[in-house]
Amino acid sequence: MSRSRKTMAALKREIDRDLRGFSKEYLQNLKTSTPIDTGFARNNWRNIYNGNDIGRGKPIPIARNKAEYIGVLDGQSPKGFTSTQAPRGIVMEALRKTRKR
Repeated sequence: MSRSRKTMAALKREIDRDLRGFSKEYLQNLKTSTPIDTGFARNNWRNIYNGNDIGRGKPIPIARNKAEYIGVLDGQSPKGFTSTQAPRGIVMEALRKTRKR
């Protein structure tokens, strides 16, 4: 293996390690930022980061929530942010918390 390939492989491993840590913390912040009524939306957050897309020049998926109304809780409705428990939304609030650390 050439020196540049070894360097790129090491860089990808380091990025993968950092993204795994970030995605774990981000997922925790998503869960704590999600309002609780029944707990369904909060319990539906899943970490979907798998490290396969590093270096491919496309967005890297990190988390998913299959609750049908998660967009409404996050303010993605014509009325904007409607949750009194998450008046600033969920996703951007969790991202802000994760970036601060």
